[in-house]
Amino acid sequence: PLNVNMVLDRSGSMAGDPLEQVKQAAQFLVGQLASNDVASLTLFDSYVNVAFAAQHVVNKDLLKANIATIRPGSSTNLSGGLLKGYEEAQKECRAGQINRVLLLTDGMANVGITDPAVLAAKVRSLLAKGVSLSTIGVGADFNEDLLIGLAEAGGGAYYYVKDADNIPAVFNAELKGLLSVVAQGVTLRVEGLSGCRVSAVLGYQPQFTATGAELALPDMFADEEKRLAVELTFPSLPEGEHPVLRLSLSYADA
Repeated sequence: PLNVNMVLDRSGSMAGDPLEQVKQAAQFLVGQLASNDVASLTLFDSYVNVAFAAQHVVNKDLLKANIATIRPGSSTNLSGGLLKGYEEAQKECRAGQINRVLLLTDGMANVGITDPAVLAAKVRSLLAKGVSLSTIGVGADFNEDLLIGLAEAGGGAYYYVKDADNIPAVFNAELKGLLSVVAQGVTLRVEGLSGCRVSAVLGYQPQFTATGAELALPDMFADEEKRLAVELTFPSLPEGEHPVLRLSLSYADA
């Protein structure tokens, strides 16, 4: 099992392609995890906040949607974000699993602790408590020396994401190829019966038919759940039992 805690830089220097790359990387990572894995996401600019606390990865689409809303901020409190990420990691830190913090940044620390040697010492002390650190650099002007030094102190690896196409290779290396897609081309058809009609679907964008709806769902991974709500409009029906809904699911077995 994995206990993976992402620390994502959303400072002003990350605006544009670098922020979009780390968002795509975070969403890709969420997609690779299973329901017995734990993930958290900490964001930092001048301030630090936990976008989602350490939790088992069940509703991946909800976590990905959370990541999609991230916008750039101001300065770079890298040390504050990193320490908060470690705090989340330690909530679920156990023997027999990989306990890791992943720092995604351009490495331009300018608020909080900015001395690379002091940051490395902090990371080294937390490695002794069972949590390792890997760093992922983005952008054209990132601080490579800082990120390599932190990864070495944290017992992890350093990667550079040149563009979005490079993201799968980075995480394939980091997670040792733990890819677990079980179904692709997933389509759910919902049909109203006995005069009932599907009037709304929450969770995914539907294509409505005369009485129902069809939904194309993202790839599914081992042990993953997807949740949606279907609203039905009922006609007046005589007393008794009536079939009201038919569901059919099709997919390619991966």
